[in-house]
Amino acid sequence: MFETMTEAALTKDDPADLSNVGVERLICEHYKLPAFGTLL
Repeated sequence: MFETMTEAALTKDDPADLSNVGVERLICEHYKLPAFGTLL
């Protein structure tokens, strides 16, 4: 995920875009993520 986000940072500057790239990568790797309310 860190490598993916580092690469994305070269073309994106919005923190939300970078977060979305990281989450998308975790999902592709079949990581189970907690509900959004848990993350808050």
